[in-house]
Amino acid sequence: MKFKVALCLVFLCIVGTTVNAQLRLPAIFSDHMVLQQQTQVPIWGWAIPGETISISNSWTKEKISAKTGLDSIWKAEILTGKAGGPYSLKIKSSRNTIQIKDVLLGEVWVCSGQSNMVFSLGSSLNGKEEVAKANYPNIRYLDVKRQVSNTPLLDIPGSEWTAVRPNKAEKYSAIGVFFAAKLQKEMNVPVGIIEVAWGGTAADNWTPHDLLKQDPKLDVALERYKEWEANFAVDSIGYYSQLEAKEQGIISSKPEMPTSLFIKARPHRAPSVLYNGLINPLTNFGIKGVLWYQGETNRKWHDEYAYLFKSMIGSWRKAWHKDLPFYFVQIAPFKGSIEEVSDIMEAQLQVYREVDNTGMVVTMDVGNMNDIHPTNKKPVGERLANWALTKSYNFNNIIVSGPLFKDTNVDADTLYVNFDFAESGLHTKGAPKGFEIIEFESNGSHKDPYAITPVIENDKLIFNIKDLQKPFILRYGWAEQMEYANLFNNVDLPASSFRVLIK
Repeated sequence: MKFKVALCLVFLCIVGTTVNAQLRLPAIFSDHMVLQQQTQVPIWGWAIPGETISISNSWTKEKISAKTGLDSIWKAEILTGKAGGPYSLKIKSSRNTIQIKDVLLGEVWVCSGQSNMVFSLGSSLNGKEEVAKANYPNIRYLDVKRQVSNTPLLDIPGSEWTAVRPNKAEKYSAIGVFFAAKLQKEMNVPVGIIEVAWGGTAADNWTPHDLLKQDPKLDVALERYKEWEANFAVDSIGYYSQLEAKEQGIISSKPEMPTSLFIKARPHRAPSVLYNGLINPLTNFGIKGVLWYQGETNRKWHDEYAYLFKSMIGSWRKAWHKDLPFYFVQIAPFKGSIEEVSDIMEAQLQVYREVDNTGMVVTMDVGNMNDIHPTNKKPVGERLANWALTKSYNFNNIIVSGPLFKDTNVDADTLYVNFDFAESGLHTKGAPKGFEIIEFESNGSHKDPYAITPVIENDKLIFNIKDLQKPFILRYGWAEQMEYANLFNNVDLPASSFRVLIK
């Protein structure tokens, strides 16, 4: 009997070893995928150590090989041709062969961020009609399965590429689909969208741990999480005691959940776990660039956001070993923590100004003051596409943004405000609104803001400041005024909010 048990164990070990030795690819390499055209794209996988892996494709006669290391990982690069397809890709070891079918060569973009990037096509404005029109066989969508990890991973198991068709498009990212459709319409090439976003997440969740740990300006995110962990036990006792008291009628109002409980119930809110689980597995895959819509969750820590966001962009570029285009959405107006919303908008404008190869989409005209998730996503996706078409694909004659504050100059009693992306001229829809002046008390404290009205002269705003005592703050579309902001350039793209100290 003991002999039979031992024999069975040996058999199971042999079977297990054989299974582990099988040639295997990460989930991102599968039927219906898109590979970035006209470049060297990495490919990798697992096999028995020392095994030679042969790779061939149907778009060239190129045959390459790679040797599996002691860690069971093999890596190689494939030269892709011009956009087209469908093609096939064959990966072969001495033990088995993997054939990948319906491969397209085209443009690949990562869509990341939080819930406004997740926001589905079916839930967007005119969602039913947009889903019915979403018949794009040459737009391929990779919906990355969510996972968190305390260490960097190499695979996204369960994720699969699909063609964008009405029977599947309802749950796809509205911004991702609208971006891809615009890109394909203008370029007539296949487009691959890798959607890797998660609602309610902060930028530090998407940033490498080593970067957070080594930079004193970023380590605050780790320290904050440690405090939440330390407070969890005590906060739990207090919170659940109050809940019980509410149920018994001892107190009248339901207690507010402490932040420590809220965060600990959401493992994806730990620093770096989304970078490890969702971004690191993609960094060996060839892409053109990144689309990003995030910032709402960071509004409480808005003072940290510009530096954190710049650092995160840099870390992704370092991981991909290229200066990735990074086009992002300035968060839309809404009433929740309204001053902090403006602070995040200002931080995002700062990042656009200070980081090369970026672009920012302004959403002042498509937000919903009563909803953090505005439904009008089509202009957002198409504006992102315009940034890509202009900066990444060298299209001409596209104005990619509404007016972005540039600088000011003062001449006697007149203040001139200058903008980028205002060459076509400026206009307001109705009388100019959303402009305010903040003066100072003699002790340096702020007075209450009050309205001021500019005159528009071509691409400038002109203010009469004869009766103003310097210094003072001029601001536009800030806090409550974002609801009334109505400044546009003459191709009807909205101006970003701004504030400036006039000395």
